[in-house]
Amino acid sequence: MALPVFFGVANSRLKIKALIPHFGTHFTVYWYQPVTPPSENQTLTYAFVGTMALTFFVYFLRGFGVPGFTALPGGIILVLILLSIAAGIVYGVQKTRRY
Repeated sequence: MALPVFFGVANSRLKIKALIPHFGTHFTVYWYQPVTPPSENQTLTYAFVGTMALTFFVYFLRGFGVPGFTALPGGIILVLILLSIAAGIVYGVQKTRRY
């Protein structure tokens, strides 16, 4: 007879619970994985994708005439576009950097 196994992940800790059907008891096994901080390249990727997504989101909602977004001045859209371009340039330079 197979044992039902339940998995749960919390704070980089894999928790395995297995229920033994004959005795009605369960046991828990903890397996720890080391947590590595995000690299600089990954952080720049998040910044680039985030600014790009925010820019498209605001631009399209303003274009569709959603109340609240139609009142935004064009300067805010321009700043968002420039932030996206700058984040893309920094990401591209970091991605092609040799070290």
